[in-house]
Amino acid sequence: MKKIAIIFSLLLFTCSSDDDTSSNNFITSFQLYITNGFVEGDIDEENGEIRFETTGADLNGMTPIIIFSDKATISPSSSQSQNFNNIITYTVTAENGAINSYDVIVDNTPFNTESKILSFSLMIDGVNYDCNINEATKEITLDVVGVDISALSPTISFSESAVISPIPNQVQDFNNSVIYTVTAENGSSSNYTVNITNRPFGTENEILEFSVSDGGQSVSGIIDSNSQNIRLFINNQNIDAISPTITISEYATISPESGVIQDFSSPVKYIVTAENGDTLTYIVSVNPKSINAVNPSFFGHQYYTGTRINVFGNYIDIEQPDAQILLIDGVNEYPMPIVDSEIFSSPGNPTTQIIVIDLPESLPSFANYTLIYRTSEGDIPFNTNLDILQGGPSNMVINQTSFFLNDVLIIDGDNLLSGLVVPSNGNQFIVRNSNNYDIQLNGDATQLTWTMDYQQHFPSYYGDSPQERTIYTIDDNGRVGKPVIATLN
Repeated sequence: MKKIAIIFSLLLFTCSSDDDTSSNNFITSFQLYITNGFVEGDIDEENGEIRFETTGADLNGMTPIIIFSDKATISPSSSQSQNFNNIITYTVTAENGAINSYDVIVDNTPFNTESKILSFSLMIDGVNYDCNINEATKEITLDVVGVDISALSPTISFSESAVISPIPNQVQDFNNSVIYTVTAENGSSSNYTVNITNRPFGTENEILEFSVSDGGQSVSGIIDSNSQNIRLFINNQNIDAISPTITISEYATISPESGVIQDFSSPVKYIVTAENGDTLTYIVSVNPKSINAVNPSFFGHQYYTGTRINVFGNYIDIEQPDAQILLIDGVNEYPMPIVDSEIFSSPGNPTTQIIVIDLPESLPSFANYTLIYRTSEGDIPFNTNLDILQGGPSNMVINQTSFFLNDVLIIDGDNLLSGLVVPSNGNQFIVRNSNNYDIQLNGDATQLTWTMDYQQHFPSYYGDSPQERTIYTIDDNGRVGKPVIATLN
């Protein structure tokens, strides 16, 4: 209970007399029953005040207990109830008529009505975290990652004169919601719910997108998530100073960072670190040289000697003085004669060269040739072996160079094969002796005759003009032989 002081203003009138009448006119004790008991006021004779200090008391209808000078009288009477929300003046009259007045002042501070949590913090692994307080929803929140929140003692500040439960230094398990009740001095209360979100560390460490600007156009790299290799093809800027834009897994970091200029003249290593510390290394190659395809490959890469094949490569140049195509059997290397080459380029796509090769008739049979593009910078292999067999078609002669629907195509030669592959409108038609096609190979394999009665083979069927086509010969097992060139109308 707070100290209660009483101050009375004092008007002191003294009279001198020759008789024996008393001049005493003092209040020596003034008590009020406040809250749970009588409280003595502080009497200030100098200022004529009796002062009390209290909080939230009911001051209506209070009857004081007053002790004052013997033979004196007091007004108003001590038995009279008063409303001490106001200043009450008591006048003490001595026996000789001398008057002394006291102002009774009760300083009654209202109860505090505030019941707020002002701050809420948690010390976790040596780091102090200030929680967010939403006063509207009475929710206290904090987002943390991968920490132990099962036994924490919060530091809490709350409204003056209020009390809180549970008490601040009490250990709590914040894996679940914890409710704190703040009770104001006037008895009103507020409940705050503490919710700590403790998500586990992120484990993802992938590059999701890798792009650069190429001539004002955004070009995305080709990401192989299995090998962590990224290939990027650009044609309109130097590759020794490129600033890539990189998107990675949520919560992960990457080094070097996105937007940092790099020299991609050689492959660049990027390390992606997951939030839990796991790392993954990516190798980014810009305009990497490669051999991507060898055609035709109708039933795998099976060929007879003498067959014409097309080698497709990115960023290679067979016109370089030291460039060559080799077939290697593990011991011997066989340079391939180059018939023709052509380069294609478009934004966002690799610069591609097509190299046309005729497999030499003298090339030894071998089922696992490795095809290699070689320059002074090194060898670039094709990733599929070639199966090459001697004894295929040779000395081939075609009966005419231009054909219409229902014409007969006749091929004369040696070791001819029983079927043909006819390209048309983006498709490859396998022509063999069946109910659909009239094609015949004579007994000694020196003449192949085909009645061309299937209109889908001809460009005119699709509304196109005549086109020169490379028509390959093929045996029953899908091995490809030397082609003939003919115009189909």
